[in-house]
Amino acid sequence: MPVQRRLFLQLRHRIEDAGYQDQEFAAEMGWPGSVLSARLNGRTPWSMADAFRACGLLQIPLEEMSNYFADAVEAEARKERARC
Repeated sequence: MPVQRRLFLQLRHRIEDAGYQDQEFAAEMGWPGSVLSARLNGRTPWSMADAFRACGLLQIPLEEMSNYFADAVEAEARKERARC
């Protein structure tokens, strides 16, 4: 299974373990359900702001953020390297 797909499956399980249905979690994030679906299926990338918000809602420690949001963390690292 591709790494990205595995990460999104872990995130989906974390959402369920926190007691959210997809629509409820999407609403907490301020999104329609279609946005969450696109993010969980890898069609739309996560921003760092959204990753931080999701970590707060799901009680994911920040040191574990890359376990769920590797694409957002990597994109932020690329931006930071480009600034230097």
